[in-house]
Amino acid sequence: MGDRWPQGWTSDRISRMAKVAHWASTAQILILDADDSSPIAQFLSQLYRIHRTRPTLSVPLDGIVRRFGSKVEMTEGLTASRADLKPGGKIIFGVPVREGAKSLPPNPVPIVQQCLNLCVQSGFEPEATETLDPTSLGQGLSYSFFVARRREPGEPPPPARNRG
Repeated sequence: MGDRWPQGWTSDRISRMAKVAHWASTAQILILDADDSSPIAQFLSQLYRIHRTRPTLSVPLDGIVRRFGSKVEMTEGLTASRADLKPGGKIIFGVPVREGAKSLPPNPVPIVQQCLNLCVQSGFEPEATETLDPTSLGQGLSYSFFVARRREPGEPPPPARNRG
């Protein structure tokens, strides 16, 4: 499988995203797309109960950490991941993104706003996002990391935040 996470996925970033997720030390976390020697697997295995493959437990997961390579993969992966999470469970994921404010429909590389919209459409509430410096991947591409909470049907929207 290999570790396909970009260099920007540092211990500091992992720590910040895990704090936003508010997982308890007993949390059951599934890590996909990272080998055992990767910084993400090493860091999270010190704090939580880590699974490398989907457990056959009847108990849903508290969290999933994964990477998506395209908009299509993200759409399919968020739907599949939602089914594996318990209500209120969190997903932390990374995806390549493109710079710019407008999306081009046939482009498989989304902009950050499209990722946020896909989260909502897939039944998640985005809670945090971080984007690497665009020069990290070159060619107008960057990499964004997201934390999103599984929302339930009929759940009221989050309270408005005062940005004043």
